[in-house]
Amino acid sequence: KKHGQNMSKALIIGFGSIGKLHAEILQGLNFQVYLVTKQSISSFQTFENIKDALEQHDIEYIIVSNITSKHYETLQELVNLGYKGKLLIEKPLYNNIPKKHDTFPFEIGVGYNLRFNPVIIEISKLLVNQKITSSHHYVGQHLSTWRNLEDYKTNYSANKKMGGGVLRDLSHEIDLMLFLYGDIKKYFFLGGKFSDVTVDSDEVATFVMQNDNCPAISLQMNYYDHVKRREGIINTEEFSLKYDLVNSKYYINEKEISVVNSKETSYLNMHKSFLYDKKTSICSLSNGLEIVKIINNIENE
Repeated sequence: KKHGQNMSKALIIGFGSIGKLHAEILQGLNFQVYLVTKQSISSFQTFENIKDALEQHDIEYIIVSNITSKHYETLQELVNLGYKGKLLIEKPLYNNIPKKHDTFPFEIGVGYNLRFNPVIIEISKLLVNQKITSSHHYVGQHLSTWRNLEDYKTNYSANKKMGGGVLRDLSHEIDLMLFLYGDIKKYFFLGGKFSDVTVDSDEVATFVMQNDNCPAISLQMNYYDHVKRREGIINTEEFSLKYDLVNSKYYINEKEISVVNSKETSYLNMHKSFLYDKKTSICSLSNGLEIVKIINNIENE
């Protein structure tokens, strides 16, 4: 690995909790990390704007982790500033589909890290060349237990105009359907707000869908479950798989397999894949757009 002046340089735009996690991981990958933030962070060189950072440093990797409603203008600004390196943008890609679908002069990955969960990586390998017949996926956790907040209803998740709601919060699961089963051919949706868990954002989302490689998929995401769960069942002609991401294990038929995992692992795997793998399985710009389209279609129905 390079040392000193030759270290690769990364820029993180927006420094909330996810930005901090990206910074730690990139430092572990021997990047010199710079920030664009209005906060004063003593352990990093910070910039008030992107332009100054790019003028002063030869940045090779950018992480966009500011608020979703600023994502599109941030990408436009980077185009105008002539950035040409790699760029990882936090999910969801946009709040709404922009009028103009741009292609960009830099490589973009969308930060759906569930693809890189060690359990999901093992399962996706087992599914190669299998004929999948049906699957069921479920993620649920009571919103009051998500974050250590005095009043969770003031958080963005509980408020529609702040970009909250289970569809956006848990859009990881929609991406997982694309990753495991290919493009969505058709879907039906039921969901909405059926209790007083949120102020006005959707609390439950239920899909039935058909994808290129699976003819019958059901998926539910909710803010209701008093026991945190993230699990699924996948049937193939040769075996049945069950996974449990909360407890980091999966089953092939009756056989249980435990997998070593931590919160950081999937993010570390995601960065390494995007930076170093020629055939990265990172969520692409087109998959990221597909997810935003689905969310927009449902919200506008």
